[in-house]
Amino acid sequence: MVALLSLNLEAGPRVNKITVAQQQLETAVVLLFQESEYAPVHTLAGAATQILEDVCSAKGIISESFSLFADYVCGDQLTKEGRDAKRRHRNFFKHADSDPEEIVRLPDPRFVEILIYQGIADLNKLGYHNTEILRSFYIWFLVQHPDSLEFDDPKMHRILSQIHNVIKDFSHANKLRFGLIMLRMQQQEIEEMQSLMAKLKKSTGADIMAILEMISSYR
Repeated sequence: MVALLSLNLEAGPRVNKITVAQQQLETAVVLLFQESEYAPVHTLAGAATQILEDVCSAKGIISESFSLFADYVCGDQLTKEGRDAKRRHRNFFKHADSDPEEIVRLPDPRFVEILIYQGIADLNKLGYHNTEILRSFYIWFLVQHPDSLEFDDPKMHRILSQIHNVIKDFSHANKLRFGLIMLRMQQQEIEEMQSLMAKLKKSTGADIMAILEMISSYR
């Protein structure tokens, strides 16, 4: 047995809630784009969004969750049904004290993408800029939903719509692989990016470089 009592549980660097939430979101994005299992991605994204919702509430800022869960909003609060819907899987992935034998069905895998987007939007509302990982996901998410979100810049909407029309028929797995390519481009990991591009082009027939050039024109 490891002698846990000999460890200093406060020997690491100091962090605040925002730093923790940001790191959780970044790790969730990387795992998502690497097509990892659903539960760990949701666990990280769910924890981050809860932190950010709480910080928004403390500062009098309306969390993005209110628009994403509009059907469950009453006044300026989520209804009990809304809170239960949001928490069900998050709590299932973290606790087993009252329901050790419970079994649930996982949600649509795209649900965690909405959670990550919500977290990034709340970070932005709180005045924090996106890291390269979060920026890659943010643009990737906008490409998936160019007509479901509001844009102040008509040029940006036009470019994202053009990209959406190219990749809309990709399988969900290939859309995630495209996200990983975007991330590697942002990180300037050129060799891996080119290898991923060749595989995706072979799978879809799409001109991936042309899509990336469109994204670069938006940046």
